[in-house]
Amino acid sequence: MPAYKLTPRPERLADPRWRERTRLRQRCWVQAPSENAARYFVAGATMSANKYPPTYHPEPSPWQDSEFTDCIEEDRPGGNPTGHQILTDDGDFV
Repeated sequence: MPAYKLTPRPERLADPRWRERTRLRQRCWVQAPSENAARYFVAGATMSANKYPPTYHPEPSPWQDSEFTDCIEEDRPGGNPTGHQILTDDGDFV
């Protein structure tokens, strides 16, 4: 399965969606069958606790939005994550 590199766009990091929707704000890699699957997996695995009432529908995670993050098929120097792991630039697993 291919590895995908997801990189936040620096000019969008000040947007409140980064604080409200995710606990990860750095480049990461994940194995997935497609770009869309990679985006959804990172979004789901790094989701912030929902503090909203059930009737509120917040914006999607910035990991799912190509205006907030770049996502390309690329191996990670030093090795790719396996299975359902997310590996950061620092070598940490999420």
